[in-house]
Amino acid sequence: MAEVAAGSSDALAAVFERLGPSVRAVGRRIVGDGAADDVVQETFERLWRHAARFDPRRGSLDAWVLRIARNAALGQLRRTRHHVDLAVVPEPADADRGPADAVVLIDLTTGVRRAVAGRPPATSACPRARSRAGCGPRTPTSAPCSPTRDPPERRATSAATVRRHERSAGDRSSPASLGE
Repeated sequence: MAEVAAGSSDALAAVFERLGPSVRAVGRRIVGDGAADDVVQETFERLWRHAARFDPRRGSLDAWVLRIARNAALGQLRRTRHHVDLAVVPEPADADRGPADAVVLIDLTTGVRRAVAGRPPATSACPRARSRAGCGPRTPTSAPCSPTRDPPERRATSAATVRRHERSAGDRSSPASLGE
């Protein structure tokens, strides 16, 4: 490489003879057959300009040249890549699912939303719901907010609220109410 750095075209030709096919293979693998020759040309042009930077203590000549080839191929790929606007491309239909599956999914989603909406605030893990339920903010040393730690009148109200929600949830999940 010292001869290439000194400007010897014969030394560059010897390096090309030895590593040209490998550089072309790297280019072909990354950018395809049509642009592989451009990768080879750019690689050896960079090798010619930066031959003085090669340090045999840091690695072999083959590894250094193939890294240059890889970088050249990736650079060319970035320059020529066509970007697709994903907002314009329609999402492909799911061939495995039909209209009946969509109805089941909608029913399931609706049922989960109803169940969550009907959940009593005292059992919620949400900080806003905890404050509406009369529980203070949680600290590492505070006891969890639970019906057994609430005053007796609050427990009675909470139990009545739970029973009312269970009855109304039972009415909503009946077959007659699902057709509404």
